Amino acid sequence: SAMTMDQVIQMTHAGLGEQVIANQIRTQGVLAPLSTSDLVALKQNGVSDTVISAWQQTPPVRHAPPTLVPARPVIVREHWVSPGYDPHGYWHDPWCHGPYHGSRAGIHFRF
Repeated sequence: SAMTMDQVIQMTHAGLGEQVIANQIRTQGVLAPLSTSDLVALKQNGVSDTVISAWQQTPPVRHAPPTLVPARPVIVREHWVSPGYDPHGYWHDPWCHGPYHGSRAGIHFRF
């Protein structure tokens, strides 16, 4: 990942040499060019001109655009069930209580 100002400041405070930090900047790249306030902040935190110059000479890392993954199709199944249907083969008479099995007067469906 690209170097941040905080990482450069942390490396400077840890006592790493300016060439080591500059090489890390060139290897990792930078997120964005330095603004005037960034330059002042780096200098106030003891970052050397060599390190700042390495940052300025390194082009910002460009992130690849996100890869679009095609969406999986959505399959919708519509089921219509009569009011008295029971998946176990029982006919529930909507006007009476309790399941009935087998032959009865009327219509009986078995799926």
